[in-house]
Amino acid sequence: MKHKLVKDPVFRSEVLFYHCEDDKAVISHAKRKYGITITSDFSGNRGQCLEIYDTKTQITTWIIWLKYRKDWKTMVHEAAHVTFRILEKRGVKTNSDNDETWCYLHEFFIAEFWHEMVKGSG
Repeated sequence: MKHKLVKDPVFRSEVLFYHCEDDKAVISHAKRKYGITITSDFSGNRGQCLEIYDTKTQITTWIIWLKYRKDWKTMVHEAAHVTFRILEKRGVKTNSDNDETWCYLHEFFIAEFWHEMVKGSG
């Protein structure tokens, strides 16, 4: 299992990026290492974007999970979900006349996730 905590420098959001075929290992790791309880069922999916809100700390952590390390299409898809959701949560409205913020954040996540996906792949 590979994972990376990605911290967005502009909106200060935290995204835990995982790629692992064993979704139960991801759920266990998130609980053990970060104290995050994932109740969502990953079965049948190739990827997922989850929002986890901690009522005690009032901090939102996003989880991006990919089943397959080389599945760049699903990675781009899930990066789009997390980008939309973070901007919505921060009150940033985007449309075709004002899309540069969305494009920047999406590009940032793709670069971070891609780097993790290809690390050590020779």
